[in-house]
Amino acid sequence: MTKADEKILEATIQLVSDQGVDKLTFASLGEQVELSPSTLVQRFGTKQRLLSLTTKHCLQSMGAIIETSQNESHSPLQAAYAAFASMAQAVTGVREFANGQVFFYLALTDPDTYAILQTSMRQACEKTQQLLDEAVVAHELKPCDTTALALTLQTTYEGAITTWLAYQEGSVEEWVTKRLTAVVEPYKTNEI
Repeated sequence: MTKADEKILEATIQLVSDQGVDKLTFASLGEQVELSPSTLVQRFGTKQRLLSLTTKHCLQSMGAIIETSQNESHSPLQAAYAAFASMAQAVTGVREFANGQVFFYLALTDPDTYAILQTSMRQACEKTQQLLDEAVVAHELKPCDTTALALTLQTTYEGAITTWLAYQEGSVEEWVTKRLTAVVEPYKTNEI
């Protein structure tokens, strides 16, 4: 995928989040990315294909977010928190979240995209587990079943997004981090 394609897919995410999938047209997208609608049709074919490619782009970015957090933090545990908080930044409000659910719906209903959803979720969980393993080695966490804890953190993250949308207290990043911290607390050592 070219940088130009990534820019188009990112603009698609923004337009759908802001206005909903029904308002997304090649004309409205073309205005955002300064390309003609015919160029976009030539590149992507149909709106359905554009949405499918955008969904795949969203899913494939999860692993990269975790790796970036890992590279930017000296603490594996803090890197895990930062990765989830970074993913949460995409949730800016109820309307945007609701509009963006079209991508999740597509991931569940399109067999090819569903396979990418499963792979992306598993890879994100494995990368989280790696961070937790590193946290055990660094004596941030007690020895524990890091596979189960990684899945619990992933599940907690998804639930935290939903509850933040209901309560909307503080930023979504703070809300998610507090929920994750509460789950991890019993596993922490006294050495940090």
